[in-house]
Amino acid sequence: MERLNHSPEQPERLSLNEAQTAALQDICSHYNVPFDADHYIVNSNDAWMMPSYAEGWVGGPANAEHTIYVGVSPDGRINS
Repeated sequence: MERLNHSPEQPERLSLNEAQTAALQDICSHYNVPFDADHYIVNSNDAWMMPSYAEGWVGGPANAEHTIYVGVSPDGRINS
């Protein structure tokens, strides 16, 4: 179930799934900040903490003073 984005900058970066993308788009809209999938990392399935969760600042690091840091489960549940 590994979702990989292959790029020269980050050849093995895991991608957001559909549920995570939808949840992050919704919360970005709530905070009135742009959604950019590159602002979030997705932990591997065998990560010690929060396996397969996406995490990051809502709206990216530039909005850290105005938003919250979240983790999003593979099924789209947001935790902060």
